[in-house]
Amino acid sequence: MDLMTSKRIDQLDALTKCPVCGSARSQALGGRKNRKVFFACGSTFYCHPGAPIGSMLPCPAPTDTAATLLELEIVERDHLALAKAGAA
Repeated sequence: MDLMTSKRIDQLDALTKCPVCGSARSQALGGRKNRKVFFACGSTFYCHPGAPIGSMLPCPAPTDTAATLLELEIVERDHLALAKAGAA
């Protein structure tokens, strides 16, 4: 195994929380040649020989945040429209 793969696997092994949302690590699979690390939020990171660390399943936190912000925009526009209608 090459040195960079070893360092990448060490980096994944050191993760105890999702680097995006902070949810707990739930499982790690593989050996010193490859590794998959799973988190409670559903995200999965992996490393294979000669390849950079990758994401098999992204953390849903940014998408959930974006959906919440979109909903807040609608609510705010609705409140502004009601306020304008009431002032007229």
